[in-house]
Amino acid sequence: MTKRKEQDIFDELERLSSKEGFIDVLSLLCWKDTFVHGRNGIIDEDAFANNFDRSKLCRTELATLYGLMCKTGVTGSCLTVNETVEHAQRVYELFEELHWSFYNAEDFEETTEKLESFKNLVNGSSFMREAIFYSGESVFKHQYRDLVKIRYQKDNPWLKENKGFVIEDAISVLEVIDKLQLEKLNTLVPNIFQKDNQAPFSSAFCFSADELHSHSELSKEVTINVLSALSASPTSGMNDFSSADDFNHRNAFPIVKLDDGLYASFLFIF
Repeated sequence: MTKRKEQDIFDELERLSSKEGFIDVLSLLCWKDTFVHGRNGIIDEDAFANNFDRSKLCRTELATLYGLMCKTGVTGSCLTVNETVEHAQRVYELFEELHWSFYNAEDFEETTEKLESFKNLVNGSSFMREAIFYSGESVFKHQYRDLVKIRYQKDNPWLKENKGFVIEDAISVLEVIDKLQLEKLNTLVPNIFQKDNQAPFSSAFCFSADELHSHSELSKEVTINVLSALSASPTSGMNDFSSADDFNHRNAFPIVKLDDGLYASFLFIF
């Protein structure tokens, strides 16, 4: 059980996330923990069940890592496969340690065995913080998108006038991003573990406006308008992200603008 304070662990996560090439570590973790992985080309109930493995990072943990990486700016690929996997393993260790630190108890097992100590634990703010931080997703991302069409339908006149697109356009762009990520990952992953070379996992999560436009029926102008509304530079709004409770700007602007006209998206948006 951890004896380190929550903030100390969070600070180490920030230091790790600021390392050069960490974008590939985040990409590896997003691929491993948010995609459904079939065997021999088969997606069945076991493949979906594996996505609920509690050893995987949850969306909040991945979003925290995403924000911390952006806080000092995003550097390009430079890590080997072995280095990427090594950093990823350390991320798992730190988030496990962070999880236990939420309870603020020197010995969690001993605390839960004593009735009075247990009552103090569940009635304290730390218990609620843990429950909120690790709360699960309520629906699948395609269900979010079905619902968002209804929720924002009456906002379409305002969106069209002020942002240059309607909600259906935004959903189309996000669906193209998902499709591109799957195509790139299906090409990249089978070959990347063959030898200890550079590990450009991030190439599957990066895209340009031209690339989206070429795979979409929308005009390039509308595509760019959607990207502009949902994106920001990596460091934008991240100065005050210094603890697990702080507002994470990446949740508001989940697409980041990189160099050379590229964008990156790591978590589904709605």
